[in-house]
Amino acid sequence: MADHGKGTTEAYSADIVVVACGTVNSDLLLLRSANDKQPGGLANSPEVVGRHYMRHNNLALMAVSKEPNSNRFQKTLSLHDWYLGADDWDFPLGGIQMLGKSDADQIHGEAPRWAGAASPDILF
Repeated sequence: MADHGKGTTEAYSADIVVVACGTVNSDLLLLRSANDKQPGGLANSPEVVGRHYMRHNNLALMAVSKEPNSNRFQKTLSLHDWYLGADDWDFPLGGIQMLGKSDADQIHGEAPRWAGAASPDILF
């Protein structure tokens, strides 16, 4: 049953149903589908939906040089802290890894939409 608000509902049926709302939203949809028959939500009888999800916060910091970088092994430096944490933080700190070479198409494709408007002469 789908509730469309204001008291209107519709029933849908299918042999196969695909939930494709993205990682977080698929879990939310399943968890919010709880009812009398399935109190943990659809497809959640072992109650593990959403419990093993790890969000990766990503940030790229880029340095620009006029000199060419001839290094062949550009992703060889990384450090990770998945277990030790910090005195003021209860969670793993994560990892830092070099990005390697980036080209103009990559940078432009990943740049926030406002970046080109704010600075049309930005390096990409």
